[in-house]
Amino acid sequence: MELLAPAGSFDALKAAVSAGADAVYFGGAALNARMYSKNFSDEELKDAAAYCKGLGVKTYLTLNTLVSDKEFGQLMPFLRLANESAVDGVIVQDLGLARVIKAAAPYLPIHASTQMTICSLDGVKQAADLGFSRAVVSRELPKAELKYICEHSPIEIEAFIHGALCMCYSGQCYLSSAIGGRSGNRGKCAQPCRKKYENGYELSLKDLCMARDFRSFAECGVASLKIEGRMKSPAYVAGVVEIYRRLIDENRNATEKEIQRLEALFSREGFTNAYFLNNPSEKMFGVRTEADKEKSRLISENEEILTKKIPLDMEFTAKTGENMRLAFRAAGEEQTEEAEPAPLAKNAESTPEMCEKQLKKLGDTYFSARNISCETDGGLFIPNGVLNRLRRACADGLWARLRRSSRPFYDELEHAESKDQNPRTVASCLTVSQAKAAENYADEIWLPLFAVSENIGGKIAAVLPPVLFDRDISAVESRLKAAKEMGITKAVCKNIGQIALCKRLGFTAVADSNLNVFNSHALAEISEMGAREAVLSFELNAAQLRGVQKCMPVLAVVYGRYPVMVTENCILRNKNACIHEKGFGALTDETGRTFPVFCAFPHRNVIYNAVPLYMADKAADLPSCGHLFLFTTETAAEVLDIFEKYKKHAPSDGAFTRGFYNKKV
Repeated sequence: MELLAPAGSFDALKAAVSAGADAVYFGGAALNARMYSKNFSDEELKDAAAYCKGLGVKTYLTLNTLVSDKEFGQLMPFLRLANESAVDGVIVQDLGLARVIKAAAPYLPIHASTQMTICSLDGVKQAADLGFSRAVVSRELPKAELKYICEHSPIEIEAFIHGALCMCYSGQCYLSSAIGGRSGNRGKCAQPCRKKYENGYELSLKDLCMARDFRSFAECGVASLKIEGRMKSPAYVAGVVEIYRRLIDENRNATEKEIQRLEALFSREGFTNAYFLNNPSEKMFGVRTEADKEKSRLISENEEILTKKIPLDMEFTAKTGENMRLAFRAAGEEQTEEAEPAPLAKNAESTPEMCEKQLKKLGDTYFSARNISCETDGGLFIPNGVLNRLRRACADGLWARLRRSSRPFYDELEHAESKDQNPRTVASCLTVSQAKAAENYADEIWLPLFAVSENIGGKIAAVLPPVLFDRDISAVESRLKAAKEMGITKAVCKNIGQIALCKRLGFTAVADSNLNVFNSHALAEISEMGAREAVLSFELNAAQLRGVQKCMPVLAVVYGRYPVMVTENCILRNKNACIHEKGFGALTDETGRTFPVFCAFPHRNVIYNAVPLYMADKAADLPSCGHLFLFTTETAAEVLDIFEKYKKHAPSDGAFTRGFYNKKV
């Protein structure tokens, strides 16, 4: 069972290692979901991996953001650097980036980020088929679901045990980019979930803490226990790691004193483990109070952070008439240096004890002497300057060996060829009345699977729920089979696990925007998985949409409120306004913006943007591919009106947004 710690800086990394972490994860200068943490320069990245390798601690580099097509050329040198360093793996969200890494660095292990929203065994198996060696599952999984996945998974499972909880499923949050242009999928989240809304802090969850129920969590069989906190201080990292290290080693739950210590390190009015206990409620919510901050400040000021050094074995020999030889050995690596034979002593001879004392002076290197063997013939004089030079050369050489790997790297990038696009119109509706209104305008109509009652005009495709646990699969399979009897043969999938489910049941799979297809390589990967159509990410701008090499039919959103959050915790129920699957509620922020909230099967929320995307009067900016209309709050009459406006390229007569067409996230 691996204890995996965050490292937002080299000091935090050293703190994690000294406190007992088995592995650490950190980000480089680009492509990580914490772009506002200190992160590591290229040289620090190599040093960090080498330092941990010397101490037997694994290192995982976070490359867990989306990549545009133009960025791949700039990215390749960084991938080469990562591959040639001693990192043990990379954590990836973007399916296109994973595809490129598999081709360019085939021996560099890839872990599926929690940003991929993997929350079922189908998702894990699909990740394994794609070449991932580990999957980081969603934080929302209850114990039974997590245990089931671990027991049947073909790859390692990593799960969070401590740290911040996002209100939204990771990878499905677009609220920050929608209201401020800072995309969480690009590592720039502004954390709007921590802000105050009309009914208080409706989206701010307490931090996760599994310490009270640690033994129950450990029974699930998770391979790697992950602590969140790359934005946190070294004192926080050291303190949290130290406590969980004890819980693992002693196979026990935390004491109340240890819980209080964890709360002092960082909390938001306490902790929660309600998802694990399958009991999400309003009790999960909390904010960072002044009292919380004061506790953490006192710890940061008084915490002494220790730094481990790499234990080193030395072997020095000085024989009469033979070159002197010094060897350093650590972590399976060896560096040997030689010097000319030692002269005969004119006065006092050099003893093994004298040589050992000099060789131990490793100064500010990352090494410390563990075992020293000094074998010298009598009557020789061994100058300290020679010993110093040998010691420095061995330390530098061994460090260089620890900083690199021998994994091959291939620079060439292959692109799938673009195919002609069919500029058809698709209407995604939430109600049957919307679908019937769209029948004469749309070539295809999408309806939620549990809203399908007939194959309207023979045009219906069933949209799967945004999230499916394994316990939900049987009900979904039954509904899909019923849909198939109506003549419906296409299903719209929200994550990679659902593509596998649809293929198994004989449906044509469409990859929805939830899969965050952001580049040509991701589209090619989706195609090889078995999807036959895909909705490109609505965070792409117009130029990026045009630049995607479209190896299969694609759709771009041209109208509607796009989803900004998918939540496990029902915010409507929390304020006694839950309407289940009928109608919708609302979330209103302090500026008066209202975000519609719908319930999805079985009882999850989907929050939509406050205003719809509107591009009818900007027809020249629309991409030459299929166009997707998203109908959410619209009445049947409003659906008809929207289609007529788009036919006439008419301006909007209400509030709207241009989305991301003219900006870059």
